[in-house]
Order: sequence, then C-alpha cells, then structure tokens
Amino acid sequence: MARLSRNYGPRVARPRLRVSDPNRRAPFISVTSPTRGRSQALRPMNARQSRRMPSQPLILIVDDDDDTRELYVTSLAFWGFGAIAAADRAQASRRALESHPDIVVTDLTLSGGDGWQLIQDFKREARTRHIPVVLLTGHAEPQLRERAEREGCAAFFVKPCLPDELAAELRQVLDRTIEHERVPASR
Repeated sequence: MARLSRNYGPRVARPRLRVSDPNRRAPFISVTSPTRGRSQALRPMNARQSRRMPSQPLILIVDDDDDTRELYVTSLAFWGFGAIAAADRAQASRRALESHPDIVVTDLTLSGGDGWQLIQDFKREARTRHIPVVLLTGHAEPQLRERAEREGCAAFFVKPCLPDELAAELRQVLDRTIEHERVPASR
C-alpha cells in the first residue's frame, strides 16, 4: 500500500537535479531518480550527433539574469534537452561556435548589445546561420513579434513562460528543422 501524504493523496517522489558549474563549456547535469536511487548523467551531444538525430538536443540559453538562465537550463535538462548558458552577446557567440547548439533561446535585453544584434551576428556567421533562434522576452509589444518574424526567428515567447511550454515549442522547432533538412533544395 502506498504511503499517503498529508493531503491524503499518494506520495510522489520527484527527481532531483544537480547542475555543476554553469561557466564550464558543457555543464554536467545529474538527475537522481528517487525510486531507484541511481544517478544518470546527461551531457550535451557533439555537433555531428545532434545534427543527425537529436535524441538530446543542445539548447543555448542567453539571458542576462542568473536566475532565469538557471531555471531554464535545469528545466530543459529535466525535459530531456542538453542546455548551456550565456550571459551576454559575446559569450553567446563564443559558446555557439564552440558547442554547435541545435537551438538558441535568447532574451532581447542583454549586456554588451541586445538580442537583435545577437540574431544578426548569428545570421552573418556561416557556422551559425542555420541555428534556429527563439526569442524569450519580457516585452509583449506586437511590433516585436512582427520584427521577430522578419528577422527569421523560429518562435517568440513572452516572459514569464512556463518551462514545459518552452520545451514543447523547442521540440516543434526541432521537428521543423529536421524536416526542412530532409527536403532536398529545389533549383
């Protein structure tokens, strides 16, 4: 018989997440299953593996707020993504070139330039122009959504955004990207 919690429902054990130093190139994220007690390590895949079959796609989270970065890195790891973080435009560019993420999720307000400049940097660089960009911002103006579409963003979210909603949209973006790569270019 299952033990009952105070509200007389079954007691639910939740997995515990532990994130190593977020400044490392590829953070080590450990998920411990409360029922089995074993720890399973999740690491980002290398670029060749993630391009073919992203069983654990790598997401680059760019936000100047430490708590927001930590929230989304931890939550996306729980939802089966590899996640790395950057605090500003320069760090985001470096991490994208080093790690080859499958998607970049960025805020519009960044130190060292805004999110629009980051998107333009990615579109100019041959090694990053194929990476879909998702905007996650606290600004809800309709003209920003329209500009995001013009700039080629894959999706637009207004904060606060629940991590499970973001994870679901990231999977849809990945599906569209993989499907687009499979269709041969017409000449």
